[in-house]
Amino acid sequence: DELVVYIADFANDRISVWSRPSATSPDWTNLATFGDSGPGALAGPAGVALSGDELTLYVADYMNDRVTIWSRPASDGQDWEFISEFGASGTYLGEFDGPRSLALSADELTMYIADSNNGRISIWRRLNTGSTEWANRTTFGSKGTGPYELSQPMDLRLSADELTLYLADSENFRVSIWSRSDTSRMDWNARARFGTQGVG
Repeated sequence: DELVVYIADFANDRISVWSRPSATSPDWTNLATFGDSGPGALAGPAGVALSGDELTLYVADYMNDRVTIWSRPASDGQDWEFISEFGASGTYLGEFDGPRSLALSADELTMYIADSNNGRISIWRRLNTGSTEWANRTTFGSKGTGPYELSQPMDLRLSADELTLYLADSENFRVSIWSRSDTSRMDWNARARFGTQGVG
């Protein structure tokens, strides 16, 4: 609704929530900050994904190599509470090395994660929207400088039909585009890339 923003305040190890009274107002007010202490304490939060009802927030906890899950009451309050986490440090399936960016599917059952230091995208699923138990389904991409390899993917965007992912492949100085044939499939294929290093 363009009235509330959730900011991953990386160096302060916290999430900062701001609001404004209308979509045309330039006046923003801080509503809450959380995550810098207590259960689920963050270390370098790098990206967020918000549920459709705006009651659950997922945080790419970069330095802790995990995704943390936070929730708040259904009222208008901003009293966010740590609920759960998934992922661990490493290079194997179900592990992260510097998760940077998140994208949540429309049904909120699939999470796409830019696993930056591992040079790949990690895909996780859960059984239903009431569950906080996420399981790794697959990964795609590999670390390198080749035509369809990734080096520090920093951000990702999922298309509205959920058939295309656009990746900011930062250290390769390009955008990498991947797609799949239908939403029931987990095999993503490299389709195109664009951009080169420079200031032009």
